[in-house]
Amino acid sequence: MTARGRAVLVVGLLLAGVGWGLGQPPVIGVAAILFVLPLVGLISVRRSRYRLGAVRTVDPEQFAVGETAEVRLLVENDSLLPTGSLLLRDEVSEALGEPTRLLLDRIPSRAQRIVRYPVIGQTRGRTRVGPLSVTAVDPFGMARLTRSFTESNHVLVTPRIVPLGAVPTARMVGGHGESQSRSIATRGEDDSLPREHQPGDDMRRIHWRATAKSGELMVRREERAWRATATVVLDDRAHAHHGRGAASTFEWAVSAAASIAVHYFEHGWRVQAVTTTGRALVHVGVGAPGELELLLESFADAELHDAPWGKIGQGAAVPAAIGSRIDPGIGPDATAVVAVMGDLADDPAVLLPARGSGFAGCLAYDPHGTDAAASTMRARGWRVGAWSSTTDVAEAWRRIAPSSSSPLGAVPVGGAAP
Repeated sequence: MTARGRAVLVVGLLLAGVGWGLGQPPVIGVAAILFVLPLVGLISVRRSRYRLGAVRTVDPEQFAVGETAEVRLLVENDSLLPTGSLLLRDEVSEALGEPTRLLLDRIPSRAQRIVRYPVIGQTRGRTRVGPLSVTAVDPFGMARLTRSFTESNHVLVTPRIVPLGAVPTARMVGGHGESQSRSIATRGEDDSLPREHQPGDDMRRIHWRATAKSGELMVRREERAWRATATVVLDDRAHAHHGRGAASTFEWAVSAAASIAVHYFEHGWRVQAVTTTGRALVHVGVGAPGELELLLESFADAELHDAPWGKIGQGAAVPAAIGSRIDPGIGPDATAVVAVMGDLADDPAVLLPARGSGFAGCLAYDPHGTDAAASTMRARGWRVGAWSSTTDVAEAWRRIAPSSSSPLGAVPVGGAAP
C-alpha cells in the first residue's frame, strides 16, 4: 500500500467511528468507500498478471570522465491486459550519478514503450547500469507492486583526455622519420643509396647496378626500421599521491598520462605505458584496429599500489593478454619518454635514470613550487615541469613539450628546461 492508500484507509476508519458515534449513516457510507478503495487497489495490483520484458542498451559503453552516454530502455507488455502507470527505477552507480526514476503511462497489450535518459561519467573505472525495477500502481495510486529484473550493462569510464599541441616527428627526437621510410618504399630496394663494400659485408647485399657504374664493389645501405616509440611512465605509488576520488592527485596523473599517450598514438607513434612499481599497462602499435580503445582501457584500470619503486628500465612482465615482455623504453630504442610523477620529496635518491639521447620529459607533483627534485632530474637530462591538482593538463605539457628547434627534442645533460 502506498502512503496515499494508508492515509485514505486511516481517514475511512476515523469517519466510520465518527459516523457510528453520531448516528449518521451517510458518514458511515463515505467511510466505507474510503475504507474499501485502498483494499480494492491492493487486490487489483496483486492479481494483475502483467508479463513485462525489458531490454537496456548504453551508447556508448566506453566514454571518458565528463562525457555523456545515453541509456535506452525498451519495456514490452507481453500480457493480454493493458498495464496501468508504471514507475521505472534503473540503478546507476555513483560513478555515473544517481538512480534514475521514470514514469511510463499505460502500455497496451502486446505493445512497447521506449524511454531514454543520460548518464555522465564522474569517476574513472569499470561500473554498471542496472538492474531495473518496475512498480505497477493502481489507477488511484492506493497500492503498488514492485518486480525487479536481474540484468545489468557494463560500462567503462576512461580518463579525461585533454587535447595537446603538436608532436615533433620521430626524426627530430632521435628516430627515423616517416617521410624517410616512405621515400625508400617508393624508390624500391634497387634504388636505395649504395655505399662502398667493407670487409664483413654480406655478398647478397651487393648493388650490381652501382657496382657497374662506379667500377668498385658497392653494397646496399642497411635501412633501420622506423621505431618511433613513446613510453609513458605513470607514478602509481600510493604514498606519492594525495586526496581521494576524482579530485585526487592520482586522477590528475592518470588523466595527464593518458592524454600524452593518446597524443603520441594519434600522431603515428608506438606507445607503451608502465608504472613506477614495475607494472606494464599497455603496448600498442600503429594502425591496428581497436588499439586506441585498448590504450584508454588500460589507463581506466590503473590503480594505486603500496609497492616500492619498481625497476624501471630493466623490463616488466606484460599481462597475458599482450603475450610478451615490454621494453619500458628507457633505453636505446626509445625516442621519447614522458613520466608523470607524484610527490618526489620522499624519494630524492630514487629518481628516473639518466638520459643521454632522445626526448625525456617529467611532470612532477610540486604544489608549492619548491623544486625539490627537479634540479637533480634536469642534471640527468630530463625536462621537468611542476604540477598541482589545479594545473591544466595542456599547460603542464607545454612546460616540457619537445621544441622543434632542438635536434633531439631533449635538454642536454646538465642543462635546464626552458
